[in-house]
Amino acid sequence: MLNQYGDPPDTAYLGGSPLFNESTAVLVDRYVYLKEKFPDSPWSHSRSQTIPRSDEEMSKSRFPAHWGEPPKMQTKDLRTLPGDYGMGSSTLANWIQGNMEKDKTNQSADMD
Repeated sequence: MLNQYGDPPDTAYLGGSPLFNESTAVLVDRYVYLKEKFPDSPWSHSRSQTIPRSDEEMSKSRFPAHWGEPPKMQTKDLRTLPGDYGMGSSTLANWIQGNMEKDKTNQSADMD
């Protein structure tokens, strides 16, 4: 967790803030400050990682195909999803959890 300046939340600044020096009354743009502090821009991702390139890639689900389509209507809350699926609604979380339990039940039935 970082504060708005990219530092640990409990960081104390002498003479103002990283964006304003009280002794010289110089104001620095936040983007300029962050770009100087983090020259490799860790917040930006390459376009190829974030935008699918083909219809096939766009149609790929992040969930197993045998689960079917995720629920279209979902609540607007945000929570951690089970199974390392990232973040999503509680509706999606319940759908994932239910499918994971079915998979576990089917897997144990196959072992018998």
